[in-house]
Amino acid sequence: MPKWCFGSIVLAAVLTLAPGAVALAAPGQVPMLDLVDGSRAYPVLGHADVLDDPTGTLDVGDVAPSVAFRPGSPDSQPPDDAVRWYRFRATAPPASSGPWFLVTSRGCSDADLYVSNAGRVVAHRSFGYRAPYAQHPAPGRNPAIDVPELTSRTLYVRLRCERRTQALYFATGEWLLNDALPGSIATTAMLVLVALAAGLAFLTRSRSYALIALSGAMRAIEYLSSWNAARWFPAVTLPPAFLTHDVLYAAFLAMQWLFYDTFFHLRAQRKRAAQIVGAGFAVACACVFGQEFLPLGWQAIRAAPFIENLPLELSYGAVTAIAVSVARAGNRSAWFVAAGTTLFIASLLVTDAAGLSLLPHSLIWAWDFAIPLDLMLFVLGVGDQLRQTSLARERALQEKDAAQAGLVAEQRRHISEVERRNVSFARFVPREFLRQLDKAEIVDIGLGDHVERDMAVIFTDIRGFTPLAERLSPAETFAFLNAYLARAGPLVRAHGGFVDKYIGDAIVALFPDRASDALDAAIALQREVRRFNEDRARNGGEPIAVGIGMHFGRMMLGTIGEPERIETTVIADAVNVASRLEGMTKVFGASIIASASLVAQLADGSAYCLRPLGTLSLRGHERPEDAYEAADGDSSELLLHKRCTLDTFKAAAAAYSDADYTLSRLLFGEVADMHVLDRVAAYLRDRSESLIAAL
Repeated sequence: MPKWCFGSIVLAAVLTLAPGAVALAAPGQVPMLDLVDGSRAYPVLGHADVLDDPTGTLDVGDVAPSVAFRPGSPDSQPPDDAVRWYRFRATAPPASSGPWFLVTSRGCSDADLYVSNAGRVVAHRSFGYRAPYAQHPAPGRNPAIDVPELTSRTLYVRLRCERRTQALYFATGEWLLNDALPGSIATTAMLVLVALAAGLAFLTRSRSYALIALSGAMRAIEYLSSWNAARWFPAVTLPPAFLTHDVLYAAFLAMQWLFYDTFFHLRAQRKRAAQIVGAGFAVACACVFGQEFLPLGWQAIRAAPFIENLPLELSYGAVTAIAVSVARAGNRSAWFVAAGTTLFIASLLVTDAAGLSLLPHSLIWAWDFAIPLDLMLFVLGVGDQLRQTSLARERALQEKDAAQAGLVAEQRRHISEVERRNVSFARFVPREFLRQLDKAEIVDIGLGDHVERDMAVIFTDIRGFTPLAERLSPAETFAFLNAYLARAGPLVRAHGGFVDKYIGDAIVALFPDRASDALDAAIALQREVRRFNEDRARNGGEPIAVGIGMHFGRMMLGTIGEPERIETTVIADAVNVASRLEGMTKVFGASIIASASLVAQLADGSAYCLRPLGTLSLRGHERPEDAYEAADGDSSELLLHKRCTLDTFKAAAAAYSDADYTLSRLLFGEVADMHVLDRVAAYLRDRSESLIAAL
């Protein structure tokens, strides 16, 4: 059973059985309203008798028999917060659309309906704003109550309105539903928008989205309390309507101001604009509250909506100007806000024009419909702003990455350049030399840095280089030297040594670890010279011979020079000994001569073919030096000969040392006669013979 039918039955029973009957005026003396069209509303004001109750103490028993009722006019209003009684009758055809509702304004805090029955019995129902919504569950934003059968019944209505004009009219449920439809649509749209903005605020942590959600929530709550209060809050009573809605409206405007301030950074970047817009919204809020407290006699001002909306329209105009300026400056997101505020202004103007009957009254809801659309534009604007911010951040990160990549590339280039220079420097100053000085890089070397330690040294020289160079051009000379040194240098490094310096065709190489490294390098060098000569022979070049002197002793490595020109060098008598021993290779016809000091450092001297040369007096060296020929670098045939005659050679050398030159001549001659290329044995044979002749 429809709710309104149930209420009608209950009210009919009350009218029949309720006690407290009072004497009422004769029906013929009460104004009558003919409700014939269910598609329109019928105003009661101007069609009812009125009775003012200044003290608000009268009840229906006092006013029903009163002769003080007078005909009312449509625009007649009581004083503020005063009580006025209305008396009238209404009739409607039985086929009219559903029940009829008696509707009052939101500003009426107290509304009481008294219904007469047969001129004697009175029933009472309250439906003002102070009454729980369940007592007036009709759709719409205004309090309404269903009225039972109207024919031949006199209705008494008591209204108390708080700073609002009184209103009273009849309408059917269908009309109220149609009247409430715009508000229902706006409410639904606003709730969806609030949920969307709140979700985006949660996901993005955006203050702008949160303010959109809050401003929409303020408006949505007002819509709910205005249009669907009975449905959503059936047991709730609210404060006076003007206060409830004005507070929510002011909160909506405050959220709007905070949104604009956040979106455009007004207080941070545009202080003067922030002051203008803030003052405009403050005046608009003051107008919202202030007009409610104007005396009822000032209805001409209170009824003019443009007076209330003018400060708001000016404020939105200022915001629009700011948005357009920001958008033209390059922030395209501001165009969304500019479109939204323009729509705000247009909807306010349309609402004002409809309120002044300049446009159809149905457009009075333009403002309510525009707000969800406006806020949706704001949502899009914030989304675009976040997107632009994200793109700007991404571009900044890309630029930062590019800058970092450029910096890394520059650092790598610099490191490569440093490494290239270090490699280049290492060609002049070997890393092994730096290691001996306990230095990591060449830049760590200072003038006077030095270290003293025992190590092996070899001194090599190309025999007959000067005559050879004289037959070559300078370019050919350098090409020849570089070709030879390109083979000699790697052999030194391969055997744990390093080249201290090149002196023309001569090489000074040091071996800090083992004496055998130096001897092995010298042997490998002699073998490489033979391969080098084979290559030269294929190209028509002359063969070369290299002499090598070797010694082991105390050496001092360090830097000499002056602050603008530093050179690394070895200062030691051992280098001079090696140089002199190299010179003796020409005398003896040997390829390698090693000092006894180096031979003594060999871990296994028997692994080499070492032939003693006796005690040699070296030029520039006061102390004689025992020396040995290292034959392992000779050709295979000559080396085999020297190994087979090693014992004979040693016996000859011992006789030579004991001054038994006759025996030494015999033995050396025996060895020399066995191989024509054994120049060392031939030299010592001839030397023994010379000493015999000198005796």
